[in-house]
Amino acid sequence: MKKLLVLTVLLYGLNSYGQVDDYFFKGLEKYLSGEYIKAINTFDTIIENNPNHIDAIFYRSNAILELGFYRDAIASYNSVLKIDSVHIEAYYNRGFAKYKQKDFNGAIEDFSKILKIDANNKLAYYSRGVTKFDFLDVRGALMDFNAAIEIDSLFIIAYIKRGETKIRLEDYSGAINDFNKVINANNKTAKVYANRGEANFKLGNFEQAINDFDSAIEINPDMADVYYSRAGVKEKTENFAEAIEDLNRAIEINSKFIKAYIERGNLLTKTGKYNEAIADYNKVLEISPKNSEAYYNRGVVKYKTEDYNGAIEDLSKCIDENLSQITSFSAMGAARIRHKDYKGAIEELNKLVELNDINANAYTKRGLAKFKLGNKEEACSDWEEAIKLEGDKAFLLIRKYCK
Repeated sequence: MKKLLVLTVLLYGLNSYGQVDDYFFKGLEKYLSGEYIKAINTFDTIIENNPNHIDAIFYRSNAILELGFYRDAIASYNSVLKIDSVHIEAYYNRGFAKYKQKDFNGAIEDFSKILKIDANNKLAYYSRGVTKFDFLDVRGALMDFNAAIEIDSLFIIAYIKRGETKIRLEDYSGAINDFNKVINANNKTAKVYANRGEANFKLGNFEQAINDFDSAIEINPDMADVYYSRAGVKEKTENFAEAIEDLNRAIEINSKFIKAYIERGNLLTKTGKYNEAIADYNKVLEISPKNSEAYYNRGVVKYKTEDYNGAIEDLSKCIDENLSQITSFSAMGAARIRHKDYKGAIEELNKLVELNDINANAYTKRGLAKFKLGNKEEACSDWEEAIKLEGDKAFLLIRKYCK
């Protein structure tokens, strides 16, 4: 967005004055060479002598923006707009500064003002679309990208963002069409291939997804997210060994990639490598001490290895941090049953039933715990509820113990 910004404003600055202003062009030279502090000092001197020198104020604003002082840049662009209320580039750059400040409403307002001045400004539609996308107005973003492309059918970056928007809207075929247009226009970037790979993955086109991720990695072999995504496809096709290799590479690139550690831990669990899986969940909890998924998954592995105390401890932490899911109560109940803590199991499963009273598994397990405590009548009642919810295991238990 900033490259487009510089091209636009440079044309404005050179054409604004009919006479050559040597001192202004000295400041402009500093600005274009990246010497922003010196440029600001030069423009300040001009503004002291001529407070309405709009080009000096504008480029001073740009230099402040380049330094990342967004609040000050906004104030400076305000000065430009007091002098010229239809200064498109000032609205655009001020909108950009507001976007960087996460003032999305303010940014959208500035880009909308541009469109009132120039209804065919594709960059304003594009920038407003990007802002709406980040502001979670995804359908509004799609409309803006459509408008930008209608103005310029070769506007490549608008196709890229529209494709990403369609992925968010689960229009995966539409996203692939947009990414195809980008690639066919010879804009073969790693990100575009990665995005098309995600869309193909969502559609179940696993071979095409792998090919896209391969192309992305060939262009840029240091994108951890792409290795992670390719691992997901390989897991779906039960190629667990290669999936783990991809996750290894993702973690080599980004040693704090939480999702990659969790996914690798899950795959190691599937392949029976429980100690290695626990090591991955431990690493997640070093990085993110309140990560509920890591606690839950580690608890499940401990349950599988008959470390019931450890499983209960992990699942309890998941619940204590208020990060629990329904599955946490279910697993906790199962662990307590295995640990012969039947009263504790009933307490956990009561919570599960309160959260989800159509969970057949909860009634089945709670009935088992009650049966172990000698409460046959209540156990049979729970199993009857489970059968109503199509709990097949409960049917066998009733046949064996309740008739």
